Amino acid sequence: MSISWATFPACYLETIPRMAIDISYKNLYKWVVTSEGSKTRIKWEGKTKDEIKSWPDDVRQDMGLELHRLDNHEDPLDAKPLGKGITELRDQDKDFWYRLLYALHAGWIYVLHCFTKTTNQIPKRDLDLATERLSNVKRRNDPPYEEPEVAEEEESA
Repeated sequence: MSISWATFPACYLETIPRMAIDISYKNLYKWVVTSEGSKTRIKWEGKTKDEIKSWPDDVRQDMGLELHRLDNHEDPLDAKPLGKGITELRDQDKDFWYRLLYALHAGWIYVLHCFTKTTNQIPKRDLDLATERLSNVKRRNDPPYEEPEVAEEEESA
């Protein structure tokens, strides 16, 4: 029995390539960001990396995909600016809403705070912590991120 692509609704046909790309990004994120010595613009503040490691695999992969997009100068799929230079990445499962607060500064992506919540509001203490960490980042005055130079291939004779 053969399947004709003409029988699929157009919305499914548009989704299939997008899903394949997202799956590829998730797998690439596992290798690039979590590999020792990886070249990334992401800097983890406080215990944010430990917190995100405690989240379910699918949520970690979704957040990893969003961070990978940011690292490649792309817009995340589900983000909301909170003001003062802080933006939240969002995900959820049946029990919790997962939030990752980040800021772009001097070419770096600073992951300021990660947390779970059960209500629609961001607790003031979580936003205050992210704001405090961003202030510390600015005071620390890290050198601007410089894109690594790509070695040009030598021309064969």
